[in-house]
Amino acid sequence: MKKFFVMLLLFLLIPLVSLAESFPCSGTTKTGNLNVRRQPSTVSERATIIRNKGETVTILREEINRKGNKWYYVKLKNGRTGYVQAEYIDIDPYQISSGSHNVSFTVSHTGGENYNNVGTEWTFYYEVNGKQLDRKNASADFIMGEEYVFYARIREQDSIPDTGKAEVKYIPTEDDIVKGFTIQQKVRVEENSGPYRGKSVIWTIEWHITPVQ
Repeated sequence: MKKFFVMLLLFLLIPLVSLAESFPCSGTTKTGNLNVRRQPSTVSERATIIRNKGETVTILREEINRKGNKWYYVKLKNGRTGYVQAEYIDIDPYQISSGSHNVSFTVSHTGGENYNNVGTEWTFYYEVNGKQLDRKNASADFIMGEEYVFYARIREQDSIPDTGKAEVKYIPTEDDIVKGFTIQQKVRVEENSGPYRGKSVIWTIEWHITPVQ
């Protein structure tokens, strides 16, 4: 009977441990005036201080130092990073920190019906963190707290093609991962030769990121 209860306890604890160790995730400080160190050690140089109890941080990973003590490598709201002793941070083991998402696009331009004489035929190219996306059937995995680079290239087609490109950087929040989010960027394409040289078209691209249901 004793062995049965021990096995039952282990069974109940396993899901909690595995969920709690899924990084990155959000954490909340248990105390104020909390030291953030440059290395996972109490003798390491202090990088900054978290002044208030209840502050939210992004926990990027967990580390065990040489003494066997657990530390979290965290990112603060102001973008600064460092190590905090794990005992001073509460983690929600059931939060969603990552997921697969569909990516779709809304594209419009400013330049009149004839595209300001820049051209009438166009090609569109998209990337997220260097990965090319299919414009009609795109998907990507996003993780809370990580930075993503959204890149777009638009090219007018003729013997001397005119090209515009732009990128936007964004860090999804937990709410973004759960509900989805939208990124907007503008791409300027300028005519580079001929009688209309200097004319331009401004494209507005909206990236719609929605969780896979």
